Amino acid sequence: MMDRPAGREQAAPAAASDPPAAASDPPAAGPARVDYVVLSHVIIDDLRFAGGGERRGALGGAGSYAAAGLRLAARPADRVGIACGVGEDFSASGYAAWFRENRIDTAGLERRGRRTPRSRVAYHAEDTRTETPA
Repeated sequence: MMDRPAGREQAAPAAASDPPAAASDPPAAGPARVDYVVLSHVIIDDLRFAGGGERRGALGGAGSYAAAGLRLAARPADRVGIACGVGEDFSASGYAAWFRENRIDTAGLERRGRRTPRSRVAYHAEDTRTETPA
């Protein structure tokens, strides 16, 4: 078990469940294994702030935040990945590159249609928000 500061939860390492290879089997091809993987949603948010400002196309979703936090909490040598469905438009958004630049493996992002899930998030003056699927 890795040492972590008190008060922080630790994600479970990804399990290696592949059967052992026979001596005659060629080496396995494919993405490198990860030490930790986040299974959750990636969403593209259009944000409207209480003061009137707006930001369209922001990276959102619990999976994005969890993967970023896990990358910060993990040891530098640990491999962190994210797995979820995204749309064909995700690569063009630049966020797939952001994940890779921040050493978050994107091999688990699976194309599942034309559009990545989107939502409209309106932040209100009283510290509340309204989120609507778009």
